[in-house]
Amino acid sequence: MCVLDFGGQWDDQLPLVEFAYNNSYHSSIRKARCEELYGRKSFSRQKSYADPRWKDVEFVVDDYVFLKVSPIKGVMRFGKKGKLASRYIRPFEITDRMRAVAYRLELLPNFSHVHLVFHISILRKYVPNPSHVLQPDTVELNENLTFKEQLATVVDYQM
Repeated sequence: MCVLDFGGQWDDQLPLVEFAYNNSYHSSIRKARCEELYGRKSFSRQKSYADPRWKDVEFVVDDYVFLKVSPIKGVMRFGKKGKLASRYIRPFEITDRMRAVAYRLELLPNFSHVHLVFHISILRKYVPNPSHVLQPDTVELNENLTFKEQLATVVDYQM
């Protein structure tokens, strides 16, 4: 028996009780009620959706990876801001494998406030291509990772 106090009214918790009851093992039918009713376990459908997307990814030390940055409204990390900001930023070198799913990256000095160890789910492998050589623009960042935009040229104008 398990007792959990979720607070609130007891009738708000009825769907949780029903789910727990239907997915528990019943000795009289020798399986869960949900499995008897639908012919499969309750999470087999979700598993069948997730399995085709599963990729077995593994990196080694000295590989280069892109780091995923997720945009959060009002928060600017890694010098990126706005709706059209990149989802992944520059290739970083893997310096150490901490666990099977955690890697330490060599970050730039201006990212000193960011932890060096990242989960494998936010890393993407960088495949170098000699024809795609990009010259990064040098941008001077402030202490809070913001920068001042300056107009380079006016291409066209109308009155």
